[in-house]
Amino acid sequence: MEKNINKPINEFEDILFAAFLEYRGHTVTPYKQPNGRIIFEIIGDISRDVEAFYLNQQVGVLDYSRIIKDLERRIKNIKK
Repeated sequence: MEKNINKPINEFEDILFAAFLEYRGHTVTPYKQPNGRIIFEIIGDISRDVEAFYLNQQVGVLDYSRIIKDLERRIKNIKK
């Protein structure tokens, strides 16, 4: 198991951005904040993938939409 020591922790609220990062191989973990909002935590260096997102790099539509649906399902489970 890979240790997360000295790796940056990134937090985002945008599910589409989080889905893109998961598509690119990052582990995305949704969390519920005390105010009830959901955030997505991604550990590690994401700079190349952030650039790829803003450069509008292509993704497989079926894979990307499957990841979005999975994140939505995980959010519903958290809100229960």
